[in-house]
Amino acid sequence: MGQLIRKHLPVFLGIIAGILLIIFIIINASITGYEHVAKKYGKAMKSNDYDTAYSCLYTKDSVFLTKEGFLKFCSVQESYSNEEIETGLTYLFEEGVEKIINRLIGLNYDVSETIRDGDNAQVTFLIYSGIDTRKLLPSTATVHLKKSSSNHMGIFPDWRVVDEDILVLDTTLQIPDCDTAYIDGIEIPDSYLVSKENGVRTYNIPGLYTGIHVCSIKKGEEELKHYGFASNQSNQKVVVSEESLDEATQRDAVNACYEAFKSIITAEATGADFSQISHLFAPSYVEKARENFETDKSYFKLKDSKGGIETVNVKDVSASVYNQIKNDNVTVVSIKLNYNNSNTGKTNLYIFETKAGADTNNEESQIINMQLIDGKWLISSFGDNEVVGNNWFMFG
Repeated sequence: MGQLIRKHLPVFLGIIAGILLIIFIIINASITGYEHVAKKYGKAMKSNDYDTAYSCLYTKDSVFLTKEGFLKFCSVQESYSNEEIETGLTYLFEEGVEKIINRLIGLNYDVSETIRDGDNAQVTFLIYSGIDTRKLLPSTATVHLKKSSSNHMGIFPDWRVVDEDILVLDTTLQIPDCDTAYIDGIEIPDSYLVSKENGVRTYNIPGLYTGIHVCSIKKGEEELKHYGFASNQSNQKVVVSEESLDEATQRDAVNACYEAFKSIITAEATGADFSQISHLFAPSYVEKARENFETDKSYFKLKDSKGGIETVNVKDVSASVYNQIKNDNVTVVSIKLNYNNSNTGKTNLYIFETKAGADTNNEESQIINMQLIDGKWLISSFGDNEVVGNNWFMFG
């Protein structure tokens, strides 16, 4: 018997090694596959596990996509002044109930669609509560991914999330010639410099967090000069300059922004088709706007078992020019809207109990980027829609 075992031992060991190798390949291919990464990221963001979410992002190639920057981007205000204590408690209660339910019962992520095009992929999930076994109250989410330039363990494709709500890739930045340049206080590496000619420096910035940034430049003994610019989509060209629009042009941009804002809210509240307002958006932003519009519109849908917004009351609106930049030689103006947002509707806090109510005196503000194309001011980035970001109606 011992002789037989010794004779076939190399074969047995080879079979075991082969099985272990197959298991190793399956596990590593799975954990770096785009479906797994998308699900891991989605669950992490839903539960505020930002450390895990950051590990899924496409951040390797940029010094500006730091973990500290991401945590700051995602941070939630946890302290309230005495004047805000009532609002603060309401916020914590509503957000806390949802988080507690999700953590105790869990959320299911079912893949409903996957699309891969070379080094890019997107995964759409059907999301529903662990107790909603019949999938009566699902929501959907689409996660976009890009294959990393380096492989996991040198063998397996490493997929990372490229969520443009959080980060944008490959920004071309042109600034006046200088000795040193910074973005948000971080020096731009020389490796990002593409060209230096005619008094202009051109950089390729691999990645930035979405939103407003400050570019600072210094030449010789001069003081640092600061320029604000908006980062709102990948493959964007930003020209930093001291040019300023005249008052009439700024007024036109503000008026166009306000009229577009009213049209969007009205379309969402009445359940209109996106085609009715698609003309309000810059061509490069239309598809993203369509996705945001469908999501925001869902908050207005009132059903017997689901909460939502019933009426909207936006008043005391004021608007001002927040920032001016040039993207792809087209003028872009960031408009800041301030308004009082008071909605009424209902919510289903505990699945079995529906409660009607109203939010009152919510002072809101949001930034909308307007781009001048062929003489028309069009929305090139809408940001968070604070009208539907009304915590009272986030359940159901």
